Amino acid sequence: MNKLLHQIGNIIQGTSLEPILDRAFYEVVGPRNVSTTVGNYTGTFAAHSSREYHGVKSLDGEKQITETFLSRLSKRDVAWDVGANVGWHAVLMGQAASTIAFEPNPRSFSKLHRNICLNPTSDVVPVCAGIGSTDDKEITSVISIEEGAGAAVLSALDSDVDDYQSTLVVEGYTNPSLFTVPDALKLDVQGLESEVLTSFGEQLSSLRLLMVEFHRNRIVGDWTTKELHDYVCDAGFSVVDSSTRRDDVIRVYERT
Repeated sequence: MNKLLHQIGNIIQGTSLEPILDRAFYEVVGPRNVSTTVGNYTGTFAAHSSREYHGVKSLDGEKQITETFLSRLSKRDVAWDVGANVGWHAVLMGQAASTIAFEPNPRSFSKLHRNICLNPTSDVVPVCAGIGSTDDKEITSVISIEEGAGAAVLSALDSDVDDYQSTLVVEGYTNPSLFTVPDALKLDVQGLESEVLTSFGEQLSSLRLLMVEFHRNRIVGDWTTKELHDYVCDAGFSVVDSSTRRDDVIRVYERT
């Protein structure tokens, strides 16, 4: 059976049938659990497609720089994974520090929750929300973050999945506190880097560690990668590691 499936896979590889049949196979058979190790940490994840399976194995080409980030976390830290997707990084981070994983897409959030359950020793709290500015008029409720950074949850139609998603907005002052201001932040938000980084305001300089993926050709607004890099450095950070992945650049910063 495995030989037959392998032969079929070779035949359809690279054709329009590949993603359709691949998805159908995983929907019928169910997700396949796969583990990956980065430095001293190992996570187990449910792969819902061949792309996810191989992505887990290589951590989508980010193993080395992720190891740099993880090696600088400590058990005393609170870490945020903003744009956690299905949780590959969050589960590993949760073994090094208490982690809050923010993911606004309901379908990705469902996979994130499952992956957290597959790793019970990893300290991760999932939140179905993203982070942005408070300019949106659709804010529906207000929550808060410790030490003066406020937050609001709003609903926005996600045209890609024809569903609603919630968005966490960091700005202002509210009490009582709900979240603890993080010591470390991992950020992968598909071009919304400026929205998240600037929403922290002066709170950004209170962080100790940052891992940011700059999506160079998709950054929203008037910001460039260099301007965002300078913004982070002006907040007191220096680069400790850097790598490129396709058109994107990933950097780990530490407060000096």
